[in-house]
Amino acid sequence: MTTENNKNATKAELLAQVVALREQLAAAAASQNPGGDASAEIADLTARLADASAEAAAARNRVDELIAQLAEANAERSKLAALLEASHQALQMSGAVLPAGTTTATAAEIKGPAIVVRTRQGRELPRYRAGRSFTREEVTIPLSNLDEDQLEALRNDRELVVTDRTPD
Repeated sequence: MTTENNKNATKAELLAQVVALREQLAAAAASQNPGGDASAEIADLTARLADASAEAAAARNRVDELIAQLAEANAERSKLAALLEASHQALQMSGAVLPAGTTTATAAEIKGPAIVVRTRQGRELPRYRAGRSFTREEVTIPLSNLDEDQLEALRNDRELVVTDRTPD
């Protein structure tokens, strides 16, 4: 059993191989073939068991490495999301002029057709889509402030709840 043959083997498959080899080893030891073939078979099975155990350990180590990398990436993503939200809020509070379409009027000020956008229930972090930041608080956006691609991106985002609002 070589590492080449088991590069794509899952952890469960490797563990199943270890169990099968142990069973074969036990069967060979129990048979005790008087011709001496059993000891050679036992040695072969022992070597195969050692290879399979080493591959299983390597797979476990790789899984642990990937889990650690994922945790680091998630932590970095959270930091960046918080920085982006803080920057956006600071920019709004400073009174700076935001790029066209990024300011949000109150629902009462909007006269034409619009959409109301918020993040889905249970989402803690802001969601950034179409050049805007969304939280659980509803944001009303006039359709005239969105191009077709932005509107499609908002409607197709599973993390956002988008409802149509027609003028009264």
